[in-house]
Order: sequence, then C-alpha cells, then structure tokens
Amino acid sequence: MPFIDSARKQIQGVLPTGSESPVFPAHIEALINVIEPRMVLRVPTMAQVGTAPDSVLPYVNGMIVVTTTSPFEVHRYNGTAWVKIWPMIYSGTTAPSNALGANGDIYVLY
Repeated sequence: MPFIDSARKQIQGVLPTGSESPVFPAHIEALINVIEPRMVLRVPTMAQVGTAPDSVLPYVNGMIVVTTTSPFEVHRYNGTAWVKIWPMIYSGTTAPSNALGANGDIYVLY
C-alpha cells in the first residue's frame, strides 16, 4: 500500500495516495502510530511509564509524559532515558542566577 508524506513532512509515509482505494483500518492505525508519540501522554507515576496498562512503549525520542499523581512532574524522553523537565530541583552553596529555572522549581541552599 503506497503512502505519501504530509505537507510539512511531520507525518511521513502514512498518508494514502489519491489513486489508492481506502483501507481505513490500516490508514487510521498508521496515523495513530505516528501521532501518538507526539502527544503529551499521561501516566500515574514514572514507575508505570513502561508497565501495562499505562505503558507508553515503544519510546520515541522527544516524547513528553506528565504524571497524574503526586509528585506531578513532566518528563521528556531523550532517546535513551526519561529526563525530568519540570519541576527541577537545584541545590548548592550559593543562590542560583536569575536566568536559571522557572516558576515551580525548587532550590535548596546548603
């Protein structure tokens, strides 16, 4: 079944050509498999990110996951591991610069 790319090339190889008869289940599945990793996904905790029924496997570089139970966090998959991007917890013996961090981040001075 031949496929073409979207105009912006963000969805590649999943759109049917105009001359092809529709195979709706296959086309819908192909679109979902491309779109889903680009969504912000929700899991109860990061411990459950790879565990059924909340699994978001297979991981794709750039995926974003939000935890829905405390501690509420946002993580990004960098291609090899999940990296927390909010809230960040900084620590040190001097105060951080004004350019560091964002609202909701925590700084521990020791």
